[in-house]
Amino acid sequence: MSEREIFTSPIEEISYEMVSEFCQEGFEEDIDLDYKSDWPKDFERLLCSFANTQGGIALIGVEEVNKSRKPICPPVGVDGKEDVLRQRALNIGLDAIYPPVIPEVQICEHPTNSNRSVVVVRVNPSRLMHAVDRRRRVYIRVKDSNRGYELASITELEWLWRQREKVEELRNNLMLTAVERSNSPAINWENEEYMQTWVGNPRLIIASLPNFPKFSGIINTHKLMKQVNDMGTMNCSWKGIYVTLPQELNQWRSISGGISLSHRGRFEYQNYIELGQHGLCYVSISLPLSKRNNQDSDKFIMAFAILAYLEMALKFIAIFYEKNNYIWPITLEATLENVSNICINYKVRNSGLFEEDIISLACPDNSLKLVLRELSGSQLRSKIEDIVSVAVDSIFWAFGLSWESENVDKWFNILKDR
Repeated sequence: MSEREIFTSPIEEISYEMVSEFCQEGFEEDIDLDYKSDWPKDFERLLCSFANTQGGIALIGVEEVNKSRKPICPPVGVDGKEDVLRQRALNIGLDAIYPPVIPEVQICEHPTNSNRSVVVVRVNPSRLMHAVDRRRRVYIRVKDSNRGYELASITELEWLWRQREKVEELRNNLMLTAVERSNSPAINWENEEYMQTWVGNPRLIIASLPNFPKFSGIINTHKLMKQVNDMGTMNCSWKGIYVTLPQELNQWRSISGGISLSHRGRFEYQNYIELGQHGLCYVSISLPLSKRNNQDSDKFIMAFAILAYLEMALKFIAIFYEKNNYIWPITLEATLENVSNICINYKVRNSGLFEEDIISLACPDNSLKLVLRELSGSQLRSKIEDIVSVAVDSIFWAFGLSWESENVDKWFNILKDR
């Protein structure tokens, strides 16, 4: 198996066989790897040091060969029932560390002894600084220490803050660059009318960015290009909605630090997509405006279009992360821009219900946050329907259509199942 497979595979897919195979390779303990024959008394310090440094994995129930930092194979595991072992790891992260660290936990049952299991505890790097021992001590992970961690010095505490500032600066620069590129005149419009449409129309923007992007590229551009061509186009899963994203596949181009694709004017929904080597996914979609009775005061966008394109963008981003085994935390945002004085039309065509225009009040805000969610890259696909449901609630609330929640749910189910 790949050395990093146990680090990058979805936690629920890790098995005893995978752990055993990993141990057979004889990987030494490192800054992001620790073997424990049983539950250590200082387990909260270990979790804290992982979170404060670069994350890592603790394999509980794996002994070392004469303190050589190499594992004995096969792993013998530890005693305990699955739910008890899992809860023990979670409780320590929640109760003994401030702010809490919530690790990923997988219980891998021994193949010949159902009373014993290897506990895989995986900790993501954190944007916060975590402390233990009544919130008084901050530990960091070190390779050349018998315990695997040490108390952070003043210099190291300053370093932790600087590292987090650098990461935040990188995140901000990646996002700002994507926004600038999406509006760049270097990506041609077919005519002035199309350019004005892009600039002036409401836009749906979906952006997903790792909480801790690496300073070195995680994916080379050639690999990115091959991945998007293999991914193809996303279709909306809802009945009767025949739109795709991207609308064409052979127009991807390389850019500094990634690849991008733009459709300017040839389609009703102009869009720009960018995928970056650091894990950035940025999708911007222009939403066409309609008028009721040719009155500018009644300009509206269609609710089904917002949600359909949101769903397709989320599927596209989820597959991208899956192809790269990206399990680390990401922050996902979905916003509506340029919506001041714009209404929403909730009409659902060919449904038997909601055939007439149902127009909301105008939105008083120019920018509306539909979704803000922090999750693991590997969790995104399973969360898509939940994320879209959150966006539905945000739209109904912000555009002043005061339906009861059960009627909102009814409308959304009709939209999906018509």
